[in-house]
Amino acid sequence: MKKFPPYLLLALLIILSCENRKKQPSALETDFNKNFTSEIKSLNTVKKERLEGEVIINQDSGAINIHIYDTLLLLRQLGDGDVLHVYNVESLEALGKIGTKGIGPNDFVSPRVLDQFYIKNNDLHLLIYEARKSEMRDLNITKSLKNKNTEIQTINKLHPRLGLSQFVLLASDSTYIGNQGFDVYKRDRLKKVDASSNIINTVGLYPIVEGLSSVNSYEQYQLFFDYIRKKPNENIFVSVLTRFDQIDIFDEDLKSSISVKGSQAMKQYDLTELKIGELDRFHYRDVRVDENYIYALYHDQLLEDYLEKDHECEIRVFNWEGDLIKTFIVDYLVAFAVDSKNQSFYGLDMFNERIMKYKFNL
Repeated sequence: MKKFPPYLLLALLIILSCENRKKQPSALETDFNKNFTSEIKSLNTVKKERLEGEVIINQDSGAINIHIYDTLLLLRQLGDGDVLHVYNVESLEALGKIGTKGIGPNDFVSPRVLDQFYIKNNDLHLLIYEARKSEMRDLNITKSLKNKNTEIQTINKLHPRLGLSQFVLLASDSTYIGNQGFDVYKRDRLKKVDASSNIINTVGLYPIVEGLSSVNSYEQYQLFFDYIRKKPNENIFVSVLTRFDQIDIFDEDLKSSISVKGSQAMKQYDLTELKIGELDRFHYRDVRVDENYIYALYHDQLLEDYLEKDHECEIRVFNWEGDLIKTFIVDYLVAFAVDSKNQSFYGLDMFNERIMKYKFNL
């Protein structure tokens, strides 16, 4: 078993960020916290089901994340070298490697892959956000595999001073939803950006934490670190938080949300009474979506134990109204993907250095 040094999580969080700090660009900005409304729900209770997984790759794949589209299994690579390793999900035949890390014009430094696949002219495309360069790129997977050369083009470049150096989604046309890295001038939970006019709508730091000004920018970044996804064919967004036992489903304009609070969520967070270390617990670790459901990977583990102690996780399945439909217990996964059509989860078990497959029924 690989022994992970205690600083690995810090390194991973820094990898998922980039240096973007200056004053904000000139723009019309509306903070919807002034009239933001949230429907609060308590997590309902459902029976939990243990899934027995099948090992499909029993070796260190070098992956940090995993993605599924139809018959393709894509492993996002950690470190230098390739960005994606592509396999046939049924035969596990290696189909090719796409993208390179580097400083060239089409190289990647900090790629973010959020499952925004689409078909154009019979070719499969994938949107990838290059966080360090604040660029949304369009990767032609079909041609890249066929020609054994990365076929990619930049479709939009966002202003780096927005601080969108984390996860960014294309909402529609030139409109983006994203969150920020650790070094920004003014921190918000989410930003909605029109790349053509630079208009910004924001959701401030939510849930509300009293005494937040007593901690620095990086500690705020840690507290509000979240994963986001967009509902297919609709501008509805889900965000799951790592340090708060809460998921939030936001409307198109970020004016309202459905907030589902788990059993460890507090009615009020006050850093004048709480030490920031008292929030050092991993709750949600990842999220995936389809037209009907939200699939959230839930850890419930002390931060100091992350990647140090083997630990069963849950995949919580919600509908888009925030109701918990089912909870599955799985192995210690740090990332996962969902094949809705074939009702299968694929998980990255980094602790035991293997890729798992789980069949499920809803």
